[in-house]
Amino acid sequence: MSPLSLAGIAATLALAVAPASAADDPTCSQREKILNGLAEQYKEFVRYRALAAEGLLLEVFAQCDQKQEKNCHIWTEGGTFTIVVTRPDGVSCLMAAGQAWHDVSFSFRSDES
Repeated sequence: MSPLSLAGIAATLALAVAPASAADDPTCSQREKILNGLAEQYKEFVRYRALAAEGLLLEVFAQCDQKQEKNCHIWTEGGTFTIVVTRPDGVSCLMAAGQAWHDVSFSFRSDES
């Protein structure tokens, strides 16, 4: 798989979706269009979600190998990912994208003896 860039994903999605308005950044569009584009073009689905300041929704999408109904059962280790921020008005913007997605597992070390 060739390396992906934010510009590459934006260009691909631009073919399938129109920006919210002509004055908007081309990496932004209505949320539903962005999500559909990620699912169709890259098989990416939401992996993590958090609420940020001022009502922004931050989501990390990752490539899915096995999806059943609305849930991904096997995530693609080393696959593509995209970070999307959605404003309260429903406009989503691509913030970063790439490949080599890896979940990191860690454990807390106790310094107590």
